[in-house]
Amino acid sequence: MVAPLMLLAVAQILARFGYFDLLGDRGVGQTVPAILPLADILSDIGTAFEGQFPLLTTVLVSLALARKPRGHIAWASLASWVCYWGATQAMARYGVKTEAGAVEAVDYGILAGVIVGLITAILWNSFEDIKFSGRLEIFSGIPAATFIATFSASVLGLVMGAIFPVFHWLIVGLLGAALVSLPPLLAAFFYGLLDPVMTALGLTGLWQRVPMFGYGECQSPAGGTIHGSYSCFISGGAQTTGQDALFLSGGFPTVFFGLTTLIVAAWFFLKKADRAYWSIFYLIIALASFLAGADEPGLYLLILAAFPVFLIHSILSACAFAVSALLDSGLGYVGGPGLIDLLMHGTWGLASLVVLGIGVALAAGYCGIFYSFVRNKPGWLHFPGYSVTDSAPATHTPPPVAPRQVLDSQVKQPGELPAPTRGRLVQDGQVPRGRRILRSETSRPRPQGPTPGPRGATDTPELG
Repeated sequence: MVAPLMLLAVAQILARFGYFDLLGDRGVGQTVPAILPLADILSDIGTAFEGQFPLLTTVLVSLALARKPRGHIAWASLASWVCYWGATQAMARYGVKTEAGAVEAVDYGILAGVIVGLITAILWNSFEDIKFSGRLEIFSGIPAATFIATFSASVLGLVMGAIFPVFHWLIVGLLGAALVSLPPLLAAFFYGLLDPVMTALGLTGLWQRVPMFGYGECQSPAGGTIHGSYSCFISGGAQTTGQDALFLSGGFPTVFFGLTTLIVAAWFFLKKADRAYWSIFYLIIALASFLAGADEPGLYLLILAAFPVFLIHSILSACAFAVSALLDSGLGYVGGPGLIDLLMHGTWGLASLVVLGIGVALAAGYCGIFYSFVRNKPGWLHFPGYSVTDSAPATHTPPPVAPRQVLDSQVKQPGELPAPTRGRLVQDGQVPRGRRILRSETSRPRPQGPTPGPRGATDTPELG
């Protein structure tokens, strides 16, 4: 969980720096064209990693659930995802069409990665040890499990491709249309309530289709009509119908302040001995939401490590969006509700300052909520660095070693050679150190210098 989330956070930060308004052709690249290739590289790398994250999820889920996790199941999960993806691409030709008549790709996001990984792991555990005889003996074990998993993933792709039009209609045609038909206050509330859930499921592309690109209208600088709250904001036109940035302004209190504070609080309540070890992980996740307004890494972490906190975050997100809509601040973003967009595109009117003040209050509330979980429900917190039954990380503490008992037969008498022992005798309750003393070495002078510590001793804390 640690490395994939860190990579996803870094990829989203890179993608934000490569946006058109920062290093692209409408930002620094407009005056320094030589930097445009760098902007393209950053944007393409970040976008590609984010787009292929469901594939990585398939591998992670299959390895986590496999009875014998090894390299073969990683290969089987990759093959299963390729077969699933190919089947969905084939079914997309007969599915949903865009307004321009183009084929719309079947995209279930990270949800598909979890399902494919789960099926691969179950089938792998069931058929990994299967045996055949005769000419079919070559398919015994790993080949059989791989073939069965890939075939099942292909069937799954056909089924999910066939039902995608219904899925598309439920989210875009029914839920999205019902959302924008509500009064602005209620629309913003339910959007804030469901947005973290849809984002965590990887369904952002479908969920935001109507609110961002279908709600409201504005006039473009060229005189045409632009549809959608987000489209109007990035074009710079004031909406003629609908409320400006209705589904945008609530992201700043929720992500920029709230989610960032949650990640920092999770790091802060670690034991002091482990904060330095885990600081890079929590810092990268927090920077993704603080700088770029990217909430996916933080939301994935909450779902995996503290699901009750995730539910509370969804409720507070709904409240933040509703209050922002009530104030009609018009505070929006291009890449995400982070510091970069706040400095570049923020409007510093009274309403916007009130929204930011709400974010500060929300951050303080998140600190209190997390502290209450640490004190009262520590077993519900499974963040990296935390133990299962304690709110603080489990550090490696070697068990105490009782001093060896010195027998009368081991006491050296005058003129008597020392009896062979398994090491130096322990005095004053100290832990035995140094190399073993053999009978043949009793007459040799002991080497000078410090004695080495116990073999395998380490100060590195174990992962929580």
